[in-house]
Amino acid sequence: MKHLFNIIIAISILLVAGCAADRSPRTLTKYFYKAIANGEYDKALECTTMNEDIDFELYHAIMDKVSTSIEAKGGVDKIEIIDEQISEDGLSAVVAATITYVDGSVDKEFCDVIYQDDKWIVDVDLYSK
Repeated sequence: MKHLFNIIIAISILLVAGCAADRSPRTLTKYFYKAIANGEYDKALECTTMNEDIDFELYHAIMDKVSTSIEAKGGVDKIEIIDEQISEDGLSAVVAATITYVDGSVDKEFCDVIYQDDKWIVDVDLYSK
């Protein structure tokens, strides 16, 4: 039992470290989109401002819709970061990405990123769309 507890603690630390690692807005955005593309919604969530007081029911409903959309396009083929604009004060950024799907369709996405608690995180508002 103690061994299982240690394994759970180690996995938890690795998951948190996945987004807490020293990432630029560019690398964070790519990690975030890859996590979503792979259905790793908990990893994506850890990279965002939504960690506290989140409406999990709404979050999972949105992720289910995203998953259905990705599956309808045959999955994600590649994610490319095409631009990164960091604010003058260095506390926020907008990262532009293209997501190419297996069916050949392409979406251009813009990711708002903020610097908070000594790391970059994706600034998400579930109620904005």
